[in-house]
Amino acid sequence: MNSVKQVIHKLPNSLIVFIIILVALAIGYTVVSTAPKPERKEAVVKERLVEVAELQRSSSRPTWLAGGEVTASQQVSLNSEVSGRVVSLHPQAIPGAFLPKGAKLAQLDPQDFQFALTQAQAAVTQAQADLDIELGQGRSAALDYQNSLASRNQSRGASNRTSSVQDKALMLREPQKKAKQAALARAKAELDQVKLNLKRTAITMPFDGQILSRHISIGSQVSPNIATFDLASSEEYWLEVKVSKQLLGYLDQTAAVRVGQQSWPLVNGQSSWHSAQLLQVLPQVDVVDRQAKLLIALKKPLTLTPSILIGDYLDVRLSAQEFTDSYKISSEYFVDEDSVWVVNDNKLYKRKLNILFKGRQYVWADSGFVAGDRLLISKLGTVTEGTPVRFKAEVQ
Repeated sequence: MNSVKQVIHKLPNSLIVFIIILVALAIGYTVVSTAPKPERKEAVVKERLVEVAELQRSSSRPTWLAGGEVTASQQVSLNSEVSGRVVSLHPQAIPGAFLPKGAKLAQLDPQDFQFALTQAQAAVTQAQADLDIELGQGRSAALDYQNSLASRNQSRGASNRTSSVQDKALMLREPQKKAKQAALARAKAELDQVKLNLKRTAITMPFDGQILSRHISIGSQVSPNIATFDLASSEEYWLEVKVSKQLLGYLDQTAAVRVGQQSWPLVNGQSSWHSAQLLQVLPQVDVVDRQAKLLIALKKPLTLTPSILIGDYLDVRLSAQEFTDSYKISSEYFVDEDSVWVVNDNKLYKRKLNILFKGRQYVWADSGFVAGDRLLISKLGTVTEGTPVRFKAEVQ
């Protein structure tokens, strides 16, 4: 041991350093070469956990919402047809009141018209008497004509024959009879006019409806150019709603229309809606936004609960034509406007569909899926086609 130390002390320092380096390299090589080597393992692709829904064909129709302001189908400013002084008013003839057709709203003073009626009746009686007298005279003239007919010369020229026809009419008093008949007809017509004017002294409801405003009081002097009442029919209200022109091709004009308001109370937990009817697609578009306009009719509006008033703004639910044997898919599952993710053979695939109709909540399509597809309803974020998946029902 001492001899080894003596030999080392005798060596140069540089050689000692070199020997140390060689020994260290040898030890390092031995450690590296004899260490266990790690085995290569294949990367494991993690399955995504998803939920799916079965795809089924069915028959259904899209609906969409519009809105419009309620107006009366008939609204008039009622004028008197004759002149006169108001002597009475219906006790309920006040704004807002509902009155049936024919109800007397106001009565004008009828005395002048009753006097005129008496005179017109007398004129008819006189005209009838004049006609009766003339008919009697005509019968007497006819008898005289028959008695003188045998003594007349029967062989006359054509001009004489024409004159004989005129002579006969004069002898039988035909012109006088026609004049009396015309006088009677004129007297009867004047009597009918007086009766009509007397009837018109009563101002009545032209339809079942409500009084919007009243412009007269007892003692008011009215004439045909003065408005007495503003009225609105309660038989039917109208709504004018706007829709995109592109929707007209899908619109089912025979389907029932539903109208309502969000503020209406719920019935059995559901929103209240009243039935209405689509009357017409109006011929002109709106001047502001160029949308098409529809005319909706609401029958018997005052009998409905909740009630509907003129000027109300109502939501209107319209129906499209029915799509048969099609897929109805919630719009939340669509990507790229016309595509959805599906699961087939436990892998994800994107399907581009043939869209029939696209609404706010649902989209209708008739093709684009293949056998075995199920609609992906889970929100997975960024995914690629072919990603393996596992259904939540399969989790242990």
